[in-house]
Amino acid sequence: MVTNQRIIDSLRRHWFHHRIASADLVDVEDIAVHREGALATMFNFGDLRCQTAGTEPNFILAGIPDPTGLLATVDAARDASRQQRMAAVWDR
Repeated sequence: MVTNQRIIDSLRRHWFHHRIASADLVDVEDIAVHREGALATMFNFGDLRCQTAGTEPNFILAGIPDPTGLLATVDAARDASRQQRMAAVWDR
């Protein structure tokens, strides 16, 4: 999930396993798509790897469909979030 301020990755494999991670968009420094193998290329899925300035330095959304499209979405949301923060600073 990508919101206007955060990236959230949630995985629930069964009732007793739930993994959730999030990163603030303004903390995302680098974004990369990792797609490996013929099936991943043919069916357009892979990993979106984000390097952050937060406590968790690497944030990976693994095995997602259309990682390149999500990269563009995260990039646009990150830029909008940074512009919004800068506008708030200038308004003070």
